[in-house]
Amino acid sequence: MSTGHALRSSALCGLRSWAILGVTAIIVFLTLGIWRLFPVYPDEIFYRALVSHAFFEGFQRTSVWSFCGGSGQTISVPYVFYPAATIFAGNSLIEDLSYNRVIAAVTMASCFFMLWVAMKRLVSSNGEFGPAASPQTWLSAPTLIFCSAILLCCLGTIPATLAMVRAETGIYVLVASLVLSFACWKQSAARSILAAGFVLLVFTVSLFQHPKALYFLPAVAVAMYALLWNHSRLACVAALSCLAWAGADGYWLNKVQFLSCPEIPLYEAHVRSYNIDVVKLFSDPGSFVSEVFQNIGPERFLKIARKTMFIDGYDANYLPPVKGGIFPEITNSVIGICWIFLISVSVGVVVWYLYKITVSLRAHPKTLCSTDERVEYIGMLALYAGAIAQILFNKPSWFYDCSYWFWILIFLAAPSSLRVLKSQLAAGNYAIKQLVVCSFCLVLFSSILSTALSAVAFYQAFKSGFGGPGIPIVTMNPTAMKLSIERVLAQCELPSTAPRLMVDDLTYPFVQRSYKPISASYAIALTSPQEALIRAKALGSSGMIFSCSSSAAFPNLSFKEDGGICCTKFSQ
Repeated sequence: MSTGHALRSSALCGLRSWAILGVTAIIVFLTLGIWRLFPVYPDEIFYRALVSHAFFEGFQRTSVWSFCGGSGQTISVPYVFYPAATIFAGNSLIEDLSYNRVIAAVTMASCFFMLWVAMKRLVSSNGEFGPAASPQTWLSAPTLIFCSAILLCCLGTIPATLAMVRAETGIYVLVASLVLSFACWKQSAARSILAAGFVLLVFTVSLFQHPKALYFLPAVAVAMYALLWNHSRLACVAALSCLAWAGADGYWLNKVQFLSCPEIPLYEAHVRSYNIDVVKLFSDPGSFVSEVFQNIGPERFLKIARKTMFIDGYDANYLPPVKGGIFPEITNSVIGICWIFLISVSVGVVVWYLYKITVSLRAHPKTLCSTDERVEYIGMLALYAGAIAQILFNKPSWFYDCSYWFWILIFLAAPSSLRVLKSQLAAGNYAIKQLVVCSFCLVLFSSILSTALSAVAFYQAFKSGFGGPGIPIVTMNPTAMKLSIERVLAQCELPSTAPRLMVDDLTYPFVQRSYKPISASYAIALTSPQEALIRAKALGSSGMIFSCSSSAAFPNLSFKEDGGICCTKFSQ
């Protein structure tokens, strides 16, 4: 091949890569444009309160179930979570609800950046399997697989929305950082120590935010070993010890504040209905296995896939229903094909990892993690195990949980597929290259259909103020809302910093400086309004301020009103 022809081929490949990235970017921006109209939901707001108040309240955290336990289920934050509490403290400085969308978009961008760096590292010269690899061979394959991952994550609006702005946000960064660690763990001592510190910090932040991060503790342990063992065994032992400390205290913290409420039986039954109790594996193995098998029937997996599609009703009315028709049916069919494609890839790469580890163990039976490839395979298997365990142990399968699992599987499948296909692509296998191209075209087609249907089905509903159980940002005037809250608080003779105010999702962002506020939404969800009132007063609540639509639940109280916001002061 002449030099000129080689340069022209390289330039054409470069143009194709930019075209692929450009089309992907356009679809993502269109999706985010619709997503920006989504209402802000209760879990987004009060989970933010839960984690951000600890720093200002002497590193104490109050449970989201405010009426459980002594003094509103307030417990001291373990020292290992002080950095996480400090990071989340910044949330208390912001009143604008659209901040939730900004944080989610930044999280998405950072995760995609780490995924791209990991995939580029997997095809770099440091990671070649043989001399057959060439820069031109690698120019398009990583781009196609990476863009497929992005488009799958942004498929329509359903998988890309609620899961990204709920309490699982930190877990996305954790998974992406672990994928990057297993792709780039052969670094200098200084970089490895910094990377290990970052992963450990992200793990504590994620676990402080949500107990689901515990499922990825084994993968984090493998990452600590991979990054530190060959550089400093003392640092590795210290990191693993800190990880064990964070895992134990994180389990205790979340169990007390999320997973138990013996004082209120209805609460207790509710929180225990979320997941299969893993502790039963040791206390009652037979019951545990029986519950797991009851939870993994084929109808449940069909239900999970369906909940990420355009359907006629969503859990808790989180989204407006989509009317049936040819367009939704075609789009849902293509999304279903994407699910089949994603599951097939996931199963295939897990089998491939197990095969490679078995072959490596036969060649080096006395060592488990000594060879370069083996530690990567074990780490990725640990990530898959964490994701699969969540699917197996979760009971309700709310549609935002289904979307969250969809994202995690994509993050794992994209770099794993590149690992599996690497040697074939390096050898110039035409069939494999065509498979990669066809897979991208399928994902691109499904994303275009989903984005178009989202614009038709959701846009007008959001624009006209649909909120479901949340608050429509697009129709909200934060300045007017703040003035109404300030005026009605003045009428009630309550400062915005009054202790333990009962608030709802609409008013909380404007009275964040209240000491240990109580969520009225959660307070009356599983207790009667009168019982909630008695319990709130017993905890020292000074009053309540929320949307006037909630005041009907308390007919015996006298409220002041301004701009649709009502408040009352409790007599001491």
